Amino acid sequence: MKRCVIAGVFSILAHLGAMPAVAAEGPLLAVAIDPDSLYTPGKMRLTFELTPAGRLAGPYHLRVTIYVAQNAVRDQTLTIAKGQTASYELSFPRMHETTQARYRVELSRAGEFLEASEGPIGLWPPRDLPPVAQHRAKVWVLDTSGALQSLLPEFGVTAADAGFQAIRDFGHPDVIFVGEYLDGTSMQILTERIAAAPGRLVVVLLRQRQFHKDIDVVIDKKPDPCSPAVPEPNSVLLRSLSGRDVMRLLNDANAVEIRRYPDRSIDSHLTAPGDAQNVRSYLCTVKEANRVILFCQLSTVARQDPRQMMLLHNIVQFACDQVGPADPNEPARSERGKP
Repeated sequence: MKRCVIAGVFSILAHLGAMPAVAAEGPLLAVAIDPDSLYTPGKMRLTFELTPAGRLAGPYHLRVTIYVAQNAVRDQTLTIAKGQTASYELSFPRMHETTQARYRVELSRAGEFLEASEGPIGLWPPRDLPPVAQHRAKVWVLDTSGALQSLLPEFGVTAADAGFQAIRDFGHPDVIFVGEYLDGTSMQILTERIAAAPGRLVVVLLRQRQFHKDIDVVIDKKPDPCSPAVPEPNSVLLRSLSGRDVMRLLNDANAVEIRRYPDRSIDSHLTAPGDAQNVRSYLCTVKEANRVILFCQLSTVARQDPRQMMLLHNIVQFACDQVGPADPNEPARSERGKP
């Protein structure tokens, strides 16, 4: 009997020894960076905090290293304790071209290395985007936030504020830029204007939560977080944006779902998996009848984010290019979006 018990105990111990180690509770260190892409000269800040998984008493030590073009330009050690935060700031000089930097932070305690975390920092030259060729297009803006009204002049575009009835009563636009998260009343005004357009009309709809039923496009409000997005190679809308830039812009973005019809042409520049009946996209144009509608579900109006400003510049130029040069002596741009 004793032999059986002893044999059973050794069997259990051997089984436990063969079991995989219990999975870690998660990272010990939370890292926040603000901003992670900036115009230079400019300053960024890293903020550190121990997570609940860091149960041992401190102090803990952080070794922060900043790399630019694979060269370490800063290396500093900080101290942090439970319930406290530590921060690190660095000013970058003017860059003459877009440069990828990285940060790496190593966490240790009592001389023992615990874990490391790293991430990218996008360094851009001072904002100097070329002015948009408006081609004498008559441009309206419908944006209750006022963001587009202040940004478009920075791109060299003159636009009328269609939020005022007096503007809507006077003539017809060639291009309408629609701001983010338009309210229901303004969406109704937009739908009526689209229906009443006497000629070709280009509409740019920035990030929205819902559309009027007459637009016949819906937003995928239950996206699969593992669903990949496929960018169109050499897209004029994503020009000068790296893959990392596009991935960052995709954060918290919901795709639009557009039903295919024989008389509807859909051109997606950033496509999510769809099916035979529908196209799912974060950035696309829909052409039907006498109108072109550009749907952009990515963030585009943060003035201090160079990725968003580059994307918005590309969108504005694309929309004006759809109207085309009004003056036969004005040369057309050599790079155009697909119809």
